[in-house]
Amino acid sequence: MSELTGVPALVGKNGNGQLLEHLVLSRLGEGAFDEAWLQRLIHDNPACLPIAEIEPGLGHFHAICREMPTSHGYIDNLLMTSSGDIAIVETKLFRNPEARRKVLAQVLDYAIAIFGMTYEGFEKAVLAGTLSNGKPKSLYEALPAADKLPEQRFHDSVVRNLRRGNALLLIVGDGIRSEAETLLGGLDVYARFHFTLALVELAAFRMPGTTDLLVRPRTLAKTETVKRYVFETVTASQAAEVAASGLPREQKETLSSDAFWNALEAKVPSMRQPLETLIRDADTIGVYPDFRASLNLKWQRPGAPTPVNLGYIITNGALWTDLVSNHVPKELARQYVGEVASAFDCDVHQMPSGNSWSPYRNGRPVRVPEIRDRLPKWIPIMQQLIAAISKRDEAAG
Repeated sequence: MSELTGVPALVGKNGNGQLLEHLVLSRLGEGAFDEAWLQRLIHDNPACLPIAEIEPGLGHFHAICREMPTSHGYIDNLLMTSSGDIAIVETKLFRNPEARRKVLAQVLDYAIAIFGMTYEGFEKAVLAGTLSNGKPKSLYEALPAADKLPEQRFHDSVVRNLRRGNALLLIVGDGIRSEAETLLGGLDVYARFHFTLALVELAAFRMPGTTDLLVRPRTLAKTETVKRYVFETVTASQAAEVAASGLPREQKETLSSDAFWNALEAKVPSMRQPLETLIRDADTIGVYPDFRASLNLKWQRPGAPTPVNLGYIITNGALWTDLVSNHVPKELARQYVGEVASAFDCDVHQMPSGNSWSPYRNGRPVRVPEIRDRLPKWIPIMQQLIAAISKRDEAAG
C-alpha cells in the first residue's frame, strides 16, 4: 500500500500540532483490530461511510444487520434507507494476496444472492442476521420511523431494487489503495444489474495519550453505469479531472438518478423522456446533470471550485433557478432568470433573500408538465449565460 498523502494533526490553541500515528490495521496481526471490529464500527456508525459522496441522491442509510445469511455466504453489513435503497458492505483487511483476489468475488456473489430473493426471502434473511434494535417482527419495523415510506410503498421499492439489481456495494477496509484501479475490473458480465460498486478506505490513527482512534474514510474508486450498460471504473482523481475539465460527458445512470426518476414518475408520469432529451441537449453546451434529491443542471465554470447550478427540478416537477445567483454576478443571474421566465411564459419571482429569482406561474413555482413543449428553449438561454460569464472571466483574466 502506498503511503497516505496527508496525516491528520492534533492542533492546540497555540497552533502547535502533533501528527497522529497511522495504524495500518492489516499489519497488526489478528487481534483487537480485525474484520469483526470493522463490522461493528460500521454497524454502530454507518455515517462514517462516505455514501453521500458515492451516491448523493439516496438519502441517509441506517444499519440494519450484520452477518446476514444468503445462499452464497454471510453479508458483513446490510444498510438501508427509509425509501428501500440497499447497501451491502464487505469488510476486508488485506493481510495477504488471497484476500485481494477473493473480496470482489465475495461481494458480487452476495449481491447476486439477494437479487434473486423475493421480498419475503429478503426479509427473512435480514431478521436472521445480527440486529441492534431488539427483535423487530418485520424488515419495515427494523427501520427508524422518521421519513419512512408507507409500508406498501416501501415494500414495492425494495422489490423493484431486488428485481433490477439496484444496490450500493461497498468494499471497506485498509490496504486497498494499490488495488483501486485493478480490483474493479472484469464487471461486464454483471451489466444486466444496476449496482454501484465502490472501494472505501478507513484509515485509523491513534490519538495521543489514549487508546482512542480517529478513523478517516476515503472513497478510492467506484463504478459508474453508462446508458449502454457498460461498467466504467473511475478513481477519485479521474473523477476530479473530468469535473474540472468542463467537457461534455456521457450521461450516466446511477442509483441516485434511478431514485430520482422513480420518484418523478410516481408524481409526474410521462416526464422522464422530455427531461432526458433536455439533458442530452444540455450536454452539447457543457451542461451536465447532477442527481441528488433533485435533477440539477450544472456547468463547471473554468477555474471555479464550485459549478454553477443553472436550474433544478424536484420530484414533484417544480422547476427552480434560485441557486444560479450563488456563483454568478447578480445582474447576470437576474437577466438569466428573466429570459427563462419569458421563454416559459412565466413571471419572475424574487425569493425572500432578495438576491435570487425563480420562474413562477399563478403564484407558485412553474412545473415541468406545464412547459413540456417549451423546454428546448432553455438551452440557448443557458448558452447565452455561459458565454456572458466566460466573456467576463476573459476580460478579468
